[in-house]
Amino acid sequence: MKSQKIIIASTEIGAGGLGSYLMNLIGGLRSRGRDVHLLVTNAHGNYFDEASRSFSCHDLSAVPLSPKKVLKAADLANSIMPDVILMNNCALMQYAIPLIDPRIKTISVLHSDDSRFYAIGALFSGRLFRWIAPTAGVAARFHKFVNQRLHSRIRVIPHGIDRSRFFPKGAENDGSARKILFVGFLGESKGANLLPDIFQAVAVAIPDSFLTIIGDGPLKAHLDSEFRMRGLQKRVLIQGATSPDETAKIMRASHILLLPTNLEGFGLVIVEAMMCGVVPVVSRLLGITDQLVQQGETGLLVTPLDIDGFVEAVKRIHGNTEHYQAMSLNARRISADTFSADRMLDRYESLFAEPEDRQTKGKLGMPRWYCEAAVQFLLKRIR
Repeated sequence: MKSQKIIIASTEIGAGGLGSYLMNLIGGLRSRGRDVHLLVTNAHGNYFDEASRSFSCHDLSAVPLSPKKVLKAADLANSIMPDVILMNNCALMQYAIPLIDPRIKTISVLHSDDSRFYAIGALFSGRLFRWIAPTAGVAARFHKFVNQRLHSRIRVIPHGIDRSRFFPKGAENDGSARKILFVGFLGESKGANLLPDIFQAVAVAIPDSFLTIIGDGPLKAHLDSEFRMRGLQKRVLIQGATSPDETAKIMRASHILLLPTNLEGFGLVIVEAMMCGVVPVVSRLLGITDQLVQQGETGLLVTPLDIDGFVEAVKRIHGNTEHYQAMSLNARRISADTFSADRMLDRYESLFAEPEDRQTKGKLGMPRWYCEAAVQFLLKRIR
C-alpha cells in the first residue's frame, strides 16, 4: 500500500508554540508511516536544520517575493504530488492554491485569534478542502471571513502534546506554590509588559517566590531593566529562548504558569505546563483558554489586563497547599487525556480520509491566476 504523502507548509519552523506544534505533528505523522515533506517560505527557524537531517525539507526563503515565487511553490507541490497539504499561516501557499493540482486536499490550520491570520486562511476559500481550528472560539470567529455555505468545512481539533516530554512518571509537584513561570513571546500580545507590576506585588505577599521567564522578544531588555530598577533582579531569571527539552525541565520544577496573554489561538504552553503539573494562572479568552483550563479545578482564569486579579490568583494558589496539589494532579490527568498527540493525530487522519466535497475548479494558468489573485488580495485587505 502506498504511503500517504503530506506537505506541511509554514513560514518557518522555529521556537514557540507554532514550532512545537509542527514538530509534534511531523513526528507523529512520520511515526505512523506517512511520507512528510516540510516547506518553509520565509525563514528557516530554529528547528529546520534538525528536521532536514531526518526527512525531506524544502526552503523557499531565499527566493524574492513575487508571482514567480508563488509559481515555484505550486510547481514544488505538483512535483511532490502529496495527498494533503497542511498550510500554517502560510500566505504564499494559500495564494498558490489555484495553481496546485485540484486532486490534492488543501487544508488551512488557523493558529491565531487575529484578523490578519483569518484573512490569510480565507484566501481562495472555495478551493480549500478543510480548515482546522484548535479551539471553538477560533472556529466561531473565523465564520465571518468565509461564506456561510463553507462553515461545514471547519473542524475543531485541539493541538496535541508530546506526553513523553511533558508527562514523565514521578513528576508530581509538591510543597507550596512559590516558583512562578512565564513562557512566551516577550511582547504586549502575551502580556509580558504586565509581569513587573504583577510580580512586584506577588514578591511582597510571598517572600520566597521566584519568577523564571522563558522567551524572547522586543520587551526583553525592558523587562530586565524594570526588574533591576524595582530591586527584584535576584528573584527573577530571564532565561531567553530555550530548547523544548530544557523548557520541559524548567516547567517540571515550577509550580505556577503566569500568562497574562491577550492573544491566543490555542495556548500550547498552557497545556504543556498542565501536563507537567504546573497550575496555570492565565487570561480568560472566551472560547480559547477557557477550553483548556477548568476554573478552580485545573487552574485559574483571570480577566485580561487585570493586574490585581493575577496577583490575587497567585496568592490564592500559594495560600492553600492542598488546593494547589489537587489542581496540579487534575491538570496533569485531564490534559494528558484530552490533549495527547495521539488523539490529535487520530482526528487529523480521519479528516484526511473525508470524501472530496469541493466543487473543484480546474488548475489555473498564470494569466487567470493573476486576475483571481488580485481579487483575493483586495478581499484580504477589506477583511
